[in-house]
Amino acid sequence: MEVPFGGVRYGNVVKVLALEEGAGAIVYELLDGETLAQQVEREGRLNLEDALSLCLQAAQALAEVHRRGILHRDVKSQNLLVTPEGVFKLLDFGLAFSDDPSAGDGRRGFRG
Repeated sequence: MEVPFGGVRYGNVVKVLALEEGAGAIVYELLDGETLAQQVEREGRLNLEDALSLCLQAAQALAEVHRRGILHRDVKSQNLLVTPEGVFKLLDFGLAFSDDPSAGDGRRGFRG
């Protein structure tokens, strides 16, 4: 099956490798790191520099998926991964919605 979201490939967005509609599953690339929620629980709140970096990277990721007509609809600290290199990745497109008929299989509505 064609990968949803028009095959978004962007540095701050997790890569969607496959969609298994019958099983209701999305297969993502394997990433190393921890979610922002896990990091904050372990270390406490972010320093200003890290918080600004997160905001910028998250905004860039959302801008890219929005440019493709996709609404993530579940942005939260559990869906932002921090890699060991300090790169933030937007995760979990299970609730994503597309209003763009050219995204994925051309159907509007839920994408996950």
